[in-house]
Amino acid sequence: LFYHMLQSRALIDFHNYKISRDIFVIVVIGGCFLMSVVHIAMDIFLPPHAGVQRLTNICTVYLVPCAIFFGLYDSASDVERHFVPLTKFYEENPLHAKVHLGASELYLEEELKSASVKARQHTRS
Repeated sequence: LFYHMLQSRALIDFHNYKISRDIFVIVVIGGCFLMSVVHIAMDIFLPPHAGVQRLTNICTVYLVPCAIFFGLYDSASDVERHFVPLTKFYEENPLHAKVHLGASELYLEEELKSASVKARQHTRS
């Protein structure tokens, strides 16, 4: 969508998503992870107690992949970071980029969302 809009002389300013501000993600993913940690804690503190080999297995098979998932999820949720920067666009053909970007307009993500909702409602009626 970003590159299609760029070809149409429109620049999109996406809302910067932070996983720490998303209550739904914190409740669902964090809650599930918390319940799994409680389950592991029960395995450790209640009889029959988990041995060192079991704890090592839990760390390598579950906790390490969860930590990697949280890191990758946070990284992947930053949409703007994954776009080709405008400097790269400018580097390919400076004259074309200067003319193209000079004639482009900036749109906020919220503006595009509301316009698409209105267009969808208009086509349905």
